Amino acid sequence: MIDILQAAIIFALPCWVANMAFSLIVPLKRVVPLVAQIDRPLDHGASLGGSRIFGDSRNYAGLILALVLALSWGIAAHDPLVGAKIMLTFVGAVLGSFIKRRFRLRSGQKMPVLDQLDYMFVVGGIWYFFGFESGAVVCMAMLITLIGQPTISYVAFLLRLKDKPY
Repeated sequence: MIDILQAAIIFALPCWVANMAFSLIVPLKRVVPLVAQIDRPLDHGASLGGSRIFGDSRNYAGLILALVLALSWGIAAHDPLVGAKIMLTFVGAVLGSFIKRRFRLRSGQKMPVLDQLDYMFVVGGIWYFFGFESGAVVCMAMLITLIGQPTISYVAFLLRLKDKPY
């Protein structure tokens, strides 16, 4: 059990760091003008079926941050798969926003489970499908994420790093 827990933490750590880093865009754009300039929605305001495709929260600032994190961590770890996890974390967050918009939820509105696990479904699913990780490790990582992310999000809200406590 300890081996699975340890493997799950090692597996998910780049995803968690990337997901938390995306939350830093809000406070960063207040103090770094360049971040505010590139904080443009990926969907350019376009709609699909009467609602936004992704919403304002999925933007070029997040994409650039994901690329920088993926390249730097992948190079530092001498492991391109770490970089791939980070990029897939961004893809999972974008996919989660797309799904929420189909349910007519605006950016920032809650959708429990999807809000916590959108990126882990993508990364974990791909890692399991290609045999990079076992199902037990992926499930443990998802369980840890499901419990830990709401707690960390609330702390970030109290520290004024996030606009909402979820």
